[in-house]
Amino acid sequence: MTIKEAENDFVKGKIEMEECTAKQRELAEAVRDYMCRHLDQHMSLTQLAREFHVSVTTVKESFRIVYNLPPYQYFKRLRMTAAAQELQDTDKSVLKIAGTYGYEN
Repeated sequence: MTIKEAENDFVKGKIEMEECTAKQRELAEAVRDYMCRHLDQHMSLTQLAREFHVSVTTVKESFRIVYNLPPYQYFKRLRMTAAAQELQDTDKSVLKIAGTYGYEN
């Protein structure tokens, strides 16, 4: 499964767009894009809220409404999917790939 396929699976879990506001959708998609660009970093809700100049509650609620998952769970799945794809596509060691995606141990 590629990262794009996994992302499409996540999107299938979205609640219909009519049930969220345009602002919630815009924020959730911006947070998702940020996550995709920073798979190698640890991320907290506080950090995301600061990055997007909103409250932690706003990040959590907007993300859950749009993607039907909490941000942390979504981010964890993105990282695991990317790592699994890299394991299939390269000869890199498990430890090297784990480090690439923020798993030191």
